[in-house]
Amino acid sequence: MLALPPRAARQSEAVKTILCRPPFARAAETALSAERNERLVTRAKKEGFPRGTMGSPGNASLRSVRPDRNDAAMAVESTSASEALQLPVMLRGIQLGRPIDLLLDRDSWHVLGFVVHCGDESQRFLPLAAAQPTPEKIAVGSALMLLEDVGFYRTRGTSFRRLLGGEVRQNGHATGRLRDLVLTGSEVTELELQGGGDGIVRVPAAGATVVPTRRASAA
Repeated sequence: MLALPPRAARQSEAVKTILCRPPFARAAETALSAERNERLVTRAKKEGFPRGTMGSPGNASLRSVRPDRNDAAMAVESTSASEALQLPVMLRGIQLGRPIDLLLDRDSWHVLGFVVHCGDESQRFLPLAAAQPTPEKIAVGSALMLLEDVGFYRTRGTSFRRLLGGEVRQNGHATGRLRDLVLTGSEVTELELQGGGDGIVRVPAAGATVVPTRRASAA
């Protein structure tokens, strides 16, 4: 059996941890969610997405990075976490919600999925493996991909929003405050920092750690 490289193995385990709930738990969640998701789609068709929730709450602290790119899927292009949080979650032309946070595996700097604010005012978790991001939207094949019990998934990932403004350290030295993340597919490849003065710099994510601010840690 071919062994995975250490980094790939860590990522594989992270995905298993976030997605592979016990069969009875998945079955129960699916049964409980089906009727609610049907109501979510029906409401979205009739009313559209509620006013006042089109943007990500608190997005004044988020800064969008827009690198040069074509219309290829985001899965093979670089984008930013802030930019991804501005995209609607769509099901065959129907807007189901907007992402308000990213959950990360900080050990491998791997994106686990989105916390989505839905049109019925609920919050649900959308695994990245179940999403099809493009430059214009985050497409899903079924409303059942939006999972309930967001708290369960939050305990198994690190919130991007809680890391914002945190101190970034490399080789034991502080290099700046986290401003954004640069994503390539499911990988966090670079950290965008607010350096000294008004300077903005990027450093490789590999080997870097982020110490959340006291305010973020209490969020």
